[in-house]
Amino acid sequence: MTSRTLKTNRRLALQVLSSGAVSASGLLPAWTSVARAEGPGHARLDGGVLDPSWPPPRPLDVVVPEGKGGHAETLCKALAPRLKQAFAWTVNYRYRADESPAEVLQELTRATTDGASMAYVDNRSLVIDSFLNPGAHFSAADLQPVTWLGTRPYLVCTGRRVIAKGLKDWFARAVERPGVMTFGSGGRGSPGHLAGEAMMMHAGVQVLHVPYSSERDAIVAAVANEVQAVLLDPVQALPELRSGRLRALAVTSSERLEAMPEIRTAASQGMKGFEVVRWAGFAMPKGVPPSTVAKMHAVLNRAVDDHDTQHDMAKVWWQPIGEGPQPFAAMIRAENERWGSLIKRLGLRAA
Repeated sequence: MTSRTLKTNRRLALQVLSSGAVSASGLLPAWTSVARAEGPGHARLDGGVLDPSWPPPRPLDVVVPEGKGGHAETLCKALAPRLKQAFAWTVNYRYRADESPAEVLQELTRATTDGASMAYVDNRSLVIDSFLNPGAHFSAADLQPVTWLGTRPYLVCTGRRVIAKGLKDWFARAVERPGVMTFGSGGRGSPGHLAGEAMMMHAGVQVLHVPYSSERDAIVAAVANEVQAVLLDPVQALPELRSGRLRALAVTSSERLEAMPEIRTAASQGMKGFEVVRWAGFAMPKGVPPSTVAKMHAVLNRAVDDHDTQHDMAKVWWQPIGEGPQPFAAMIRAENERWGSLIKRLGLRAA
């Protein structure tokens, strides 16, 4: 991925804020003021060196609120080589699937504030699960954002037996045949479920949601035409698209995918202003000094800027962003408003 594309992605990232009723105007990454104020010898994005007093003399502990083999691991693996080089210290990833994401992140709020504890966060763990599990007594405000790493869109897919030339045609059939068209997901309250509900609401159509026990089961159902659509990330969809068992009607990002330019965006098919993506980043406990957060962001941003990192991220369909604490925080607030209101409207709770 070229530096020009990376800059475009960052510009688009700020446009995402406006879709959640949060203006991106006036927002600047925290390092633009903090790093300059720190002076020489501190972490900077222009190739400067880290303050020798940081990082602290113990391994960096990164908690990941999902099991290995999931969406998080693909991104962490893409970043790992460059983080190891940047830190020159050990980075320990702890994948946690033993508790709900909100409960795992709640533990981080009790971690030390020496800058050696961090969490991988995404729309599911930091936003969605906190609304589904109010008993966890955790919200996004309990952590402080460090770096918005990237985004990954959904593909709106159908089985090959569904006769629809595009997304607009699919919606037209849903209007003509109420109660017949359905979409599946990996469960009630899953990111794919909420993305689908948001899409149907934006289009103004009523389509029945069919929850399955896993995303894989939802894919099988779409192939068998048990449901007429399913929203998948590209990694999940690719094998079925290559085999012809599924067709992609649209991509939910604001721009087409470089690797699949033939797939039109939902916005270009009558869904003006519609965009929904997975996003991911890193956050630290509250109480970590702003200067430490700025230094951590500087290291993470250099990792994201690295050509090899961008190549590795692109292989697993992540679009680099690399924005700092303030834009990341603004995006999270917008996401809280968007998904919190939808979850309450649907009356969803964790099983």
